[in-house]
Amino acid sequence: MKPKLLFAILIVFLFPSIGGYAQSHPDSVGYVKSYLTNTIDLVKEPFLWNKNDLANFTLAAGAAGFLMIYDEKIDDLMRRNQNQSLIKFSENVIAPFGSGLYSLPLLGVVYLGGVVGKNSYDKEMALLGLKAFIFSAGGATITKFSFQRHRPLDDSPPNAFIYEGLTGSLGDDGSFVSRHATTSFAVATVMAEGYKSKKKWVPFAAYTLASLVTVSRVYERKHWASDAFTGAVLGYVTGKFLYHINYGYKQKKSIIR
Repeated sequence: MKPKLLFAILIVFLFPSIGGYAQSHPDSVGYVKSYLTNTIDLVKEPFLWNKNDLANFTLAAGAAGFLMIYDEKIDDLMRRNQNQSLIKFSENVIAPFGSGLYSLPLLGVVYLGGVVGKNSYDKEMALLGLKAFIFSAGGATITKFSFQRHRPLDDSPPNAFIYEGLTGSLGDDGSFVSRHATTSFAVATVMAEGYKSKKKWVPFAAYTLASLVTVSRVYERKHWASDAFTGAVLGYVTGKFLYHINYGYKQKKSIIR
């Protein structure tokens, strides 16, 4: 999704949500402030990692590196097995969940459901899902700017090892990482964590949809397999972190006090 379109969607979704919440919660400004505090927490988090965290990071980095070795072969496999009907289905039905075109309105539905049903938890989960989308999209965009990797369709023949770096001309349109995969897994993780004890079908549905989005980016040849995998990991970690920073080890009962 183009940055300007993404920003427009966020504005349309964000202001009505916060405005509606503010009508019933005068201190909802705390939600807005939480973006700053959570950003600080996120920056500090790697310095607080323990041995298990470092081991998980090493494992994920190793898996991404392994995929990079076979990126071109996987892309060639996708190219030889593409089906135009499946591509159209992927572009019009699956991929929009990663761009925010479908996922943000769904979060809006969850929020409105909380308003109608007077369920503050649903409203909080919707707002946390929105936060996860924004944080993960921002993280993916920074990564794209930093690496500016060429996409499979950028070169003929495709070359998985062209990185223009910070001085490149690709901007936020670089291939590494997949922003669709990142945002879809971030939102899916928040929903899965938030509802796993209340609605056991939500984690299955959320992660299945996020996985489909991730695979679709490789199948459409918009990304290399390593881009999609790393984006999915980044999104999962972002969603997990945001959920637990707001509901976990700080023992907060609400993301808005």
